[in-house]
Parts: sequence; structure tokens; C-alpha cells
Amino acid sequence: MMAIDVIATREPIRPLWCLQELRRSLGSGPRLFSAVAAIAILLLLLAVSMMTPQPRIAIAVRVLAISPAGLGLAVGMSDGTIYECASQDLTDCRSLDAKGRLNDLRYSDFGELAIADQNIRLIELHGSPAKLIRSDGANYGTVRFESGRRRILTINGKGKVLNVDLESGNTSTVFCCSTIWGEVDFIDGGDKAVWAGHWPGIWHVSEDKLLGRLTAQREEMTFGPIAMDLEERLLYMGSQDGRLYQWSIDSRELLAKSTLLSGYVMTVSILGTSGWVAYASQPGIVRLWNPKANVHRIVEPARGASNIVFDQRRGLAVFGTESGAIEFWDLPNERLVETKRLLQTR
Repeated sequence: MMAIDVIATREPIRPLWCLQELRRSLGSGPRLFSAVAAIAILLLLLAVSMMTPQPRIAIAVRVLAISPAGLGLAVGMSDGTIYECASQDLTDCRSLDAKGRLNDLRYSDFGELAIADQNIRLIELHGSPAKLIRSDGANYGTVRFESGRRRILTINGKGKVLNVDLESGNTSTVFCCSTIWGEVDFIDGGDKAVWAGHWPGIWHVSEDKLLGRLTAQREEMTFGPIAMDLEERLLYMGSQDGRLYQWSIDSRELLAKSTLLSGYVMTVSILGTSGWVAYASQPGIVRLWNPKANVHRIVEPARGASNIVFDQRRGLAVFGTESGAIEFWDLPNERLVETKRLLQTR
């Protein structure tokens, strides 16, 4: 499932026999013989190329989501296939097809899985049918659940930040407009909403008003991934300029910036209570930043192709690779704990 192998044939092709048969049926003559000889040479070259094993074409892991209990795992592949797995053992998985480009996967606190592509779908229980929440083909980016599960926050291809009611599928506009590359998320269980994009900001949902912007003006380089430490009241965003930014959620004051990486910051993950924040491009080497200590590290062997998610239960960072593997890392100690691949699907 995870890779495509081109199978080499060992059945011999006999070009000289083909030559003799063609000559017998078409007659003789120098020109005719030369033409038939050329065909025989082509057949010989074809036989050699077919007997040579072809390189393996890997299907990379692009999007990951892990359930709050650390049991369920959802995996989005570069070929558009989504695997919904009951556990991290990856032995009880079923496959779904993305409708267009897969943009996001996210679990709720209750274990429901939201899928964002051209539409939004919801899987309420492992193995249950996917329920269409939005079916208008508007190309939805991020999907984030509020803590009460009644709504999700999303952004569509036109840059509208939307509240979506999970029962009716009806939407209300929180803010317009950002950019679909920038993530969105609820703060404080759904009372507030934050978006990235060119001009990130925070909106008070229940009072329907802008609380403030995070930058003084519209930035040329877009902010993308978002991560939050609600206990420390800290907000992190990765930027196309190659840096990770840290703000205070309450004052909206910019507190710190990371060092540069060569490429866009495409994923950000807070590593529990370790004090470290992981960030990377896609594909790219994972970098670590400890803002309190102002320390930066590069974990050279850790090279991901997907977003980085943190398993609270095991205290491990999880991400997918270009080769189609899923790796589990103790990143602060730079230790690869295990590597897994999808084994069984249905």
C-alpha cells in the first residue's frame, strides 16, 4: 500500500527467432532485411530494459492526526489516500479517498475525525461512514473543533474564516478574509478564534468583534501553521520567511522569534511540558527551539514530510516521511523510538 514496485519480467524475448519469422513471411532483400534487423534490435533493447528492476516509487505521508487519547491515528498520503486507523499499531485501518487535494485531518476531544479537502467530512466512530458536513466544493483548509464539539472552525479557498455547525452544516463567517494557507484555531474552547495568513489576528466569537492584530501591518510573507500553549498563554506561528514567532495570547505582544531555516515553516508542534517547540519545512529537517532558554537545535536525522503531531500519552513526536514511513521520536533526546508502516487496510 505504501509503495509501488515495478515488477521486472524474466520471460525471454527471442529477437533472432522474430527476425527469421518476419523474413520468411515477407521475403528477402537488403533493404527489407535491414529494416527487420532494426526491429529485432529494438526488441532486444526492450527485453533488456524490462529485465532490469525499476526504481521504487515511494508514496509520501503528507498529513497526520492523532486522537487525544493517543490511540487513533489518521494518515493522509501524497496519492490522495486517507487511512483511518484504530490504533498506532496501524493494523486495523481502512482507506478513504480525498476529494481533491487533502488539506487537513483533525480529531475532536471525543475521537471524531474531521477531513478537509474540497468538502468537509466527519467520521464519528472508527469504521463508521463519513458524514458530509459541507459539500459545496469550496476547498476547505484547516479544521479545528471547539471543546464542546458543536462547531468546527475552518477556512475556505476564498479566505473566509467560518464557524460550521456540525449538526446542520450551516456556516457563519467569523472573519474575512485571510488566506487558505494560513491555519485557524479556537482559543479557550471556542470563545475566541485566531487566524494566520498575511495579517494574523484574534476575534472574539461570542461578541463578534476583532480583539486585535498580531502584526502592525499586513505582512508580505504569509504566516501558516499555528500551535498554542494555553497553560503558558503562548501562541506560535510559522512563517514563509523561515522563522517561528511567539506571541502572548492575552496581550498579543510579540515575545520572540526563532532562527531562520531555509524554506517555509510548514509545521509547528509544542513538545508537551519539555519547553521545546519543534518546527520544520516539508520535507525538511526538524528543528527545536526552547524560547525560555533561547536555545536552538537541529535534529539532523529527523527528516519529515508531514506535519508534526505530539502524542501526549507516550510523550513522543510523530511525523511521516517521504518514503511512506511513520516515525516516533523522543526529539529532545534526539532518539528515534520506532518506525512503522501501514500493514493492513480494508
